[in-house]
Amino acid sequence: MRIRQALSVRLLAGVGWIVASQAAADTFHEPDGFGKAKFGMSEAQVKALYPQMEVIAEPTVTPNTPPQPFRLAMYGLNNQTVGTLRHCSVELRFFQLGMYEVQFLCPDKHAARVYLQKTFGAPTRAEENSLLWQGQKTAITYAPGSGAFMFGDIAATTKLNYALLALVLQQKGGVTPGTPPTPPAPTAAAQP
Repeated sequence: MRIRQALSVRLLAGVGWIVASQAAADTFHEPDGFGKAKFGMSEAQVKALYPQMEVIAEPTVTPNTPPQPFRLAMYGLNNQTVGTLRHCSVELRFFQLGMYEVQFLCPDKHAARVYLQKTFGAPTRAEENSLLWQGQKTAITYAPGSGAFMFGDIAATTKLNYALLALVLQQKGGVTPGTPPTPPAPTAAAQP
């Protein structure tokens, strides 16, 4: 019961913060993926663009594998250029059938921060361990400790978070299988 309450409080706080941030977000040129790979593209479409990408994680299916509630897969590209950054590792992440997130790790942490601030302006939110740029469709996060940054499709990431929450609650006996929690509707201020 405590776990469900804690998850509910965190989820509501997170959803409230996202809605408030969307309403207050400065406009900036929101990335729509990485290079030619755009959010929502299928794994096959992205593989056609980047045949050198390597599997990092994808589900293993055998005849005895129970049906999975959803599909997650990650692929990697090495030695990529991201704007002014060189020699970056890139992870392309897929939920269900579409790309929802791209994570970058470049050798020069300081250069990554400078690139993000020069490209996207002042962050929407700055904390000691992260910077966030919150747009209408895309969120960008930067972790100064590791130098990693991420571009994520907000709608797809929200669906993934709710699917994961439903899976946890289902395992704890709080949700009937096949009935995931419904994400809240965006507020009028958050709609484009």
